[in-house]
Amino acid sequence: MAARNDVQRMDTDEDAELEINLIIMVLLERLIAYEASYLNKQPVHDQTYTGNQKVFDMLHGHWRVCFDTCRVMPEVFMKLCRLLRDKGLARSSRTVSVEEHMRIFLQTI
Repeated sequence: MAARNDVQRMDTDEDAELEINLIIMVLLERLIAYEASYLNKQPVHDQTYTGNQKVFDMLHGHWRVCFDTCRVMPEVFMKLCRLLRDKGLARSSRTVSVEEHMRIFLQTI
């Protein structure tokens, strides 16, 4: 009978040790996932564009970029900006051009 109790105690001790090891492994996995998500950040937007560069690339790159961004062809976008500027309905500020204003507006609506 004593041998049976010893075996049961050993099984219980092994189960407890296995459970502790499992908890430690889960905690380590969560710690690694936390570190990967929150401590080792990589920038998503790593381009150092200015607003003028974005507009220039949009107008002088593939026509689809302008169409996807503003829903107009590059030629139409330029005519719209020129028309608004000529009629005095839009003007460039020190920091933002009419083209940038229009890109932001058309991208928003």
